[in-house]
Amino acid sequence: MGTLGYFLLVIGPLIFIHELGHFLVAKWRGVRVERFSLGFPPRLFGFKRGDTDYCVSAVPLGGYVKMAGENPEEDVAGAPDEYTSKSPGARALIIIAGPAMNYLLAFVLYVGVIFVGGDLKVVDSGLRVGEMTPEWPAQAAGLMTGDQILAIDGEPVADFEALKAYIGPRGGEPITLTVLRGADTLVLALTPRAAADPQSGTTEGKIGIYPMTAFESVGFGPALKAGAEATWQNTVMVGNFFFRFVSGRESPRNIGGPLFIASIAGQVAEQGWRYFIGFMAILSINLAILNVLPIPALDGGQLLFILIERIKGKPLSVKQRMAVQQVGLAFLLVLIIFVTINDIVRVLS
Repeated sequence: MGTLGYFLLVIGPLIFIHELGHFLVAKWRGVRVERFSLGFPPRLFGFKRGDTDYCVSAVPLGGYVKMAGENPEEDVAGAPDEYTSKSPGARALIIIAGPAMNYLLAFVLYVGVIFVGGDLKVVDSGLRVGEMTPEWPAQAAGLMTGDQILAIDGEPVADFEALKAYIGPRGGEPITLTVLRGADTLVLALTPRAAADPQSGTTEGKIGIYPMTAFESVGFGPALKAGAEATWQNTVMVGNFFFRFVSGRESPRNIGGPLFIASIAGQVAEQGWRYFIGFMAILSINLAILNVLPIPALDGGQLLFILIERIKGKPLSVKQRMAVQQVGLAFLLVLIIFVTINDIVRVLS
């Protein structure tokens, strides 16, 4: 399967589940849905059932649910099945249902992959090296999978947590590792690389090693618990990234777009189905968080309009909404162009 195929395979279900959330809650609240589209116009093919046109459109970078009376430019008759005829609470439920479904999907994917494929556990607490990040200091210094780390800078070290605590504040400083390889004891010199921790965003020294692990079968209850933990940990990681980006502490060049997603999707697919499902889950969390940001033209922007309506006691005028949405669309267009340039630079380099 080519890059485009992997991209559609990972992004298609995320778009579908997002729009399905809007669609189901809209129908539940009695709103007439005129179109359910995967992709943006022009329309390619589909079918009509009842009031709704279910279709696939040409631009596979999103999707939309078109509800009666939703567009501020269209004539609103005030019919009870129009979006604008519903209470602010009902409209907020419809809007939040899309991101909520993405978040729920991430949880379900994590639970499923853990229940079916097993939970990843450290199987050796003796500081034996498992996987290594290619071209990072540990591999460059000659460390090998299976080596047992005995000491760091001549001091005995008990476990990987102690190793991480020692290396963390020493990014850019030379250290030595004493390792046991078979019957031989070796001393390797290396310099930890200063890198941002994805959870906290703080810069820490890292050498690019992981403990030996294996997938262990677990029951459904433990899989639920582990899935919830994985969902929350990755929510914190993604949330911290967005916060650092907005506050200017994260480089905009670390943002990826469709080409980046397609490239990573192909790479993780080659590592196995567990990694591909995990990548889909974390991308779903990204989509959920991105969509609740208060940016006009995104779900968060619509929620902001509803909040203003509740505070003022009346909705913004059509002219005001259109002006704000045009600003939001311009921002999104600039962002799309920027991340596309980022992706092209990555490909060329």
